[in-house]
Amino acid sequence: MVVLCHDRRHDARNRHPAAKGIQQGTNSQALSPARKRVNALAFCMMVVGSMLWLFGLAWRMGDRMSAGIVAVTVVLMLVWGFGSRDLLREDRVSRLRFSRVFLGSWWGVILLLLNCRLDVWMATVRGTDLAEAHSVLPMWTVHLGTLLLLLWAGWLMARGKAKV
Repeated sequence: MVVLCHDRRHDARNRHPAAKGIQQGTNSQALSPARKRVNALAFCMMVVGSMLWLFGLAWRMGDRMSAGIVAVTVVLMLVWGFGSRDLLREDRVSRLRFSRVFLGSWWGVILLLLNCRLDVWMATVRGTDLAEAHSVLPMWTVHLGTLLLLLWAGWLMARGKAKV
């Protein structure tokens, strides 16, 4: 009976990562090559998938220039992501820093295209000219909404940094 209890404790210690000398929660855990490939594939799928709706919207509206801008943006984001050392690094801090800058750029492109081309797309959908599309949705409301969104996001980020 004593031997069985001792064996169970020994097994429990050997199964626990801290007993093996592995420190959990550190940034020094190395990623395997297979894990790096999975991360890279997930990054590609995220970039393409997150911008595909905007490309499709521009293409359906017959706006080839905006569709081209989105396609070039996707290629540039992929090149930037794989050219950056932060994407496939071992530590989580650099990957978090990369994701913040990347998401900021991603939102910037989407807001810029929507602010510049939404009126043209609305006129195309309605089959009217630009003046009538402006009478339905004045572009100053879109620009004001974007400004309020950016101010709100900035306020949230400033408030989050003040707490840290």
